[in-house]
Amino acid sequence: MRKLTLQEKILKYIKHNKRYNLVLIMVLFVVSIASIYFVYNTFTPDVIESFEEENHRTITYTGNLYLQEYNDIFESENFLTSLNDPLSKNELSFTNVVLDKKVDNKNEQINEIQDNYFTDLTFFNKNVPYVDLVDVERNIGLSLENPNLEDVVEHRIGNRKVSFLSFVDKNSKFISNEVPQINHELEPSFFLPKIQELKKDGDLVIVSVNWGIPNERTVTNRQRELAHALSDAGVDIIIGNNSVVQEIEEYNDTVIFYSLGNLVSNDYISNYKKSLVVQHDIESNQFKVTPVQYTHGALTKNKLNFFEEKTLLKQMPKQTLYKDGEFYFER
Repeated sequence: MRKLTLQEKILKYIKHNKRYNLVLIMVLFVVSIASIYFVYNTFTPDVIESFEEENHRTITYTGNLYLQEYNDIFESENFLTSLNDPLSKNELSFTNVVLDKKVDNKNEQINEIQDNYFTDLTFFNKNVPYVDLVDVERNIGLSLENPNLEDVVEHRIGNRKVSFLSFVDKNSKFISNEVPQINHELEPSFFLPKIQELKKDGDLVIVSVNWGIPNERTVTNRQRELAHALSDAGVDIIIGNNSVVQEIEEYNDTVIFYSLGNLVSNDYISNYKKSLVVQHDIESNQFKVTPVQYTHGALTKNKLNFFEEKTLLKQMPKQTLYKDGEFYFER
């Protein structure tokens, strides 16, 4: 009798145990689904606390918030529970909404975000064509035909005048000229005189920039040159938008957050679901930076390991202190 090879033995075993294997696979499938359901419904995110100083006026800066395609994120009780404290106590809060043509209920989600979470929204159009974007721009009260669209948003915080405007670097090779944007073009001939004018009678000028450089961890020469030009013009805070976290730089009297990463994302890669939440105490000019991660349908504090802590610390200004999972520095 011929001796069976290893491959033949395996095939023979599978054939004789076909029914058992099918049952085992079904059991494992049911257990996996039950485990996922249990985790999503019992997961409790770690909360981000606001600055301890009472009566201090604070602004919150966050990264990209992707509108959701397959599920309604607002049905999750934990969606942004972890940010309730700073969002409810801070004077202003900013996020960058990423528009995707795959999302059907764009206006519904945008209204929910603005009504319940953030005071100010900027937008980056990933791939929505002009015809579909018209409905969005009507909803947010802008006109793509207006050359002064989203010109300047102004706020009063106590005796301070805060001016806010947003740009997109349309010269990026990752941004198609055929995709319309709801931002000013990041062109020095426009932003230099505009910002200089705002700085004359404003106390704090904040700028949001969509760089159009996905997944780039290192700040590019173009990013740095444009950020420094914005600083030279008089910008106080630059909030950069990219899909991953990049360094924080102090240049002149400007704090440059080159990228705060993705606050909320459906990406399967975990590094594209990490971000920084920044709280800016404008009374003392102190900054509190909290690493966060979007997981199990909710935003939670990201518990850094030793190497992650050291890596992030290298991306912070030199005088930054690390305490209880958060970074602190002052301008």
